[in-house]
Amino acid sequence: GGKYVSFVRERALHAIEIASGEEIALSPAAGPLVSYGMAEFVAQEEMDRHTGYWWAPDDSAVAFARVDEAPVAVERRFEVYADRAEVIEQRYPAAGKANAEVRLFVRGLAAGTDVEIDLGEERDIYLARVDWMPDAKGLLVQRQSRDQRTLDLLLASVGDGQSSAILSEQSESWINLHNALRVLPDGKHFIWMSESSGYTQLELRAIDGSLVRPLTRGPWMVDELLAVDAKKRRLWFSGNPEDAREKHVYTTSLDTDAPGSATRVTLYSGWHEAVFSDDARVFVDTFSDENTPPQVRLYDGAGKELAVLEANKVDEKHPYHRYAEAHRKPEFGTLEAADGQTLHYRLIKPAGFDEAKQYPVLVRVYGGPHVQYVQRRWDERWGLVDQVLAQRGFIVFTLDNRGSARRGVAFESPILRQMGGPEVADQMVGVRWLAQQPYVDGKRIGVFGWSYGGYMTLMLLAKHSAEIAAGVSVAPVTDWRLYDTHYTERYMDDPKRFAAAYNQSSVLTHAAGIRSPLYLIHGMADDNVLFTHSTQLMADLQQRGTRFDLMTYPGGKHGINNSPAMRKHVFNSIVGWLERQLGSPR
Repeated sequence: GGKYVSFVRERALHAIEIASGEEIALSPAAGPLVSYGMAEFVAQEEMDRHTGYWWAPDDSAVAFARVDEAPVAVERRFEVYADRAEVIEQRYPAAGKANAEVRLFVRGLAAGTDVEIDLGEERDIYLARVDWMPDAKGLLVQRQSRDQRTLDLLLASVGDGQSSAILSEQSESWINLHNALRVLPDGKHFIWMSESSGYTQLELRAIDGSLVRPLTRGPWMVDELLAVDAKKRRLWFSGNPEDAREKHVYTTSLDTDAPGSATRVTLYSGWHEAVFSDDARVFVDTFSDENTPPQVRLYDGAGKELAVLEANKVDEKHPYHRYAEAHRKPEFGTLEAADGQTLHYRLIKPAGFDEAKQYPVLVRVYGGPHVQYVQRRWDERWGLVDQVLAQRGFIVFTLDNRGSARRGVAFESPILRQMGGPEVADQMVGVRWLAQQPYVDGKRIGVFGWSYGGYMTLMLLAKHSAEIAAGVSVAPVTDWRLYDTHYTERYMDDPKRFAAAYNQSSVLTHAAGIRSPLYLIHGMADDNVLFTHSTQLMADLQQRGTRFDLMTYPGGKHGINNSPAMRKHVFNSIVGWLERQLGSPR
């Protein structure tokens, strides 16, 4: 390939032929509500699909999505800035409402004509993934049902657009999308990832969809397929076979007869993020653990070190050097959930820790799907906040509840139609365990969370104010009906059919229980979790006569990080508030 440079301009697909410099239109012109070659809102936000067009391997054709947003309701969103307010009208597919209609076309560059790919009778579906066959004559299309319990793999002919399902995945809860489909160069086999065993595992399948052999097996998760060397019949993947909190690189044969025993390639225990060369001969590995900032090395496919690219030693020149001595090493442990499953936690004891004293605890929570907090890695995002809190005299505690990632279907699916239920119960297992420790002051256990963690903070206070002394809730969801289709319906199902479930999962249903001090924080221009989530709660608490503290950020988005000053302000105010509420060690 490489004959064209392609781009989307004014919501339509164009290309420039490199040799001649000539520009060509690859799609029809866009309309006010119709775009070509772009990923629709939910694809970008929730499906990890950030493009709407796909080139054939030989540049002979391009597949592109046609997105019609006409069915999607216009939501009016207010963004409040320091000096003005803007009303943004956005076509936002809220849970239970209509999605954009997505169709798929292929344009052959020689003929200049478009063929529509048959995605089936049902229009209310998700176009999840599109991949070309190596001979450029066919497309593999992943089509997900609206309820996300069925994922069909369609093989479509680009000549006439006809398609048939060669594989269908079914789930009683939901199907997580993946990026592990690889068609082998022979065009007769492909690698596939499935959670049908209860854990994400890799399979080799024939092009008719039939299983040739499992490539991996076990009660653990494959994170991603990293590389394939079809000539040497080898593949590499990352996963957590030995320890749910670690991530390592493994290799195995495409012809394996022992899918349960892949070879580990990365040696240092901790966390490895690997990027392979196209020919799969070498990889760049970014390694860290809870006390070691990321180090970058080059390895061959067998795991032999070829070069240190960035040692990242914490020496005098390193920005962390002046804090290194004060760095508190995390401790790890496990507790048991109500259904007997193992819950992992991380605990950081404060500076100058004295067993004889009783300390306040901050439970820092996220709790939502697709996230795992308790990991043996350098946490550059939140780890430094934890360190600050520990140095101010707090014990900092984090626990991964059921519903969170990298633990398999049975661990993830209890939240089905009951968000804010099992996750809260699991966090309370942690809170009650903490309260029993001799070095913890059980009357001074607080919680702090952002986004889903903000929702968790509110639910914990609403259901357990007797055991939780204070809570900081930043940018929380308060009612799942206000959130988008693909994310919300995956876990909560259809709000029309399951209204009672949505009521149970809404903070407002339980808000009378919020009796402990609450600090509510929200950006006033948040376009992810809308400011409305918090205004609903404010009004509700005010009607009840419930006192709470509030900080809103004019112009602040979901991360409340428009400027370094804003970022500093939000964290300083959180830490200061927690110090006032929970006090210092006794």
